[in-house]
Amino acid sequence: MPLHFISGLHDWIVSHSVTTMFVLFGASGLVSLYSAEIKGFLHVWPIRAFRTGTRNAHRQHLQLLESLHDNTSTLVIYLALSFTMLLQSIVYWSIGILVLLLVFTHQFTPSAVVPIAFGLAFGRIGQVTSILRDLSNYEKRTEELRKWIADFEGKLASKRPLK
Repeated sequence: MPLHFISGLHDWIVSHSVTTMFVLFGASGLVSLYSAEIKGFLHVWPIRAFRTGTRNAHRQHLQLLESLHDNTSTLVIYLALSFTMLLQSIVYWSIGILVLLLVFTHQFTPSAVVPIAFGLAFGRIGQVTSILRDLSNYEKRTEELRKWIADFEGKLASKRPLK
């Protein structure tokens, strides 16, 4: 009995012509009640999240450069891992794309994987090239990264905390 009632209620809500108006009215009411809080949240959160993510990426890049500098065995391991991770990504994405193709189009077209493989390969090659370029200018690049991180930490310390 309760399932039949819920099913009937669902059908009535979906088919009722005024439902969209009620949903939009409720959403606009919530936005108008909490507009200052929403504005404050959207003003601070995305910027701080982006800057913190950039700082963390710079820290990881600096740690990678420091671990690869003057250490050929670690560099060879890094290059081998980059290659195997590329192959692993191509396999995983290929399986995912082929499954989606089978589910939605009922056709098995392996040629649909080629653009994804090229994209993943070019991305990984670009990443490894960037690391190798930074290693060739190790002193200058690590100094730039350390300066950027220190400047960011100083700016972050001077900002007032979020409420």
